[in-house]
Amino acid sequence: MASFVILWAVAIFVTGTLNCIPVNKFWDPSIQGYCIDSATFYYGMQIPNILSDLIILLMPVKVVIQLPVARSQKFLLSAVFLVGGLTLVFDIVRLWVMIGLTHSGPDITYQQAPVAMWTCLEGAVAIVGACLPNFRPLFRFSQRGFWSQLRSSGQQSGKTLLNSNTTNTTSTTVTSPTSGSQWSANLKKPSLMSHVTEDGTQGIEIHRYSKYTEGESK
Repeated sequence: MASFVILWAVAIFVTGTLNCIPVNKFWDPSIQGYCIDSATFYYGMQIPNILSDLIILLMPVKVVIQLPVARSQKFLLSAVFLVGGLTLVFDIVRLWVMIGLTHSGPDITYQQAPVAMWTCLEGAVAIVGACLPNFRPLFRFSQRGFWSQLRSSGQQSGKTLLNSNTTNTTSTTVTSPTSGSQWSANLKKPSLMSHVTEDGTQGIEIHRYSKYTEGESK
């Protein structure tokens, strides 16, 4: 396939350069000479280009399906090929614009700016799609750093909340109606403490303290 693409590129370069004999007749129709029919040349250039891009895009599909990787990774690889599939869209649009050039007037070179734009877009998208797999380590490092920092921030906030809890004491006096004795109770609100078990997991302990003192009724 690589040999076909190289030979096709060389053939297009030679044919495009010698589209007219002499060459300057391409932009000056008043000169005596001969030119290849523009529509025929554009069809002969773009149709093989579209077919080769389609074949290159479909070649690795079977390999990706059979890869022993997670489904999410297969989805990411498919997304990369989908980006490469945009080149097919640009190829078709460029062919349509090229066919329109056959009715653009005597100086065809003046009307070739849209063709050049779609040609640049096709090449740029193809390069980006081919380079996306090489960015995987960078995306993985950035994602791992983000989630690690987020977990660290959450654990630090939890420890700060536990350490900032204070224990408040409430004093209550109860008088027995029969013996006249008074019971003084110091009740403490539940306190939270961080606790690490033997298996290394972290949890929370809740403690409640109560103190009763018997006194005589006055």
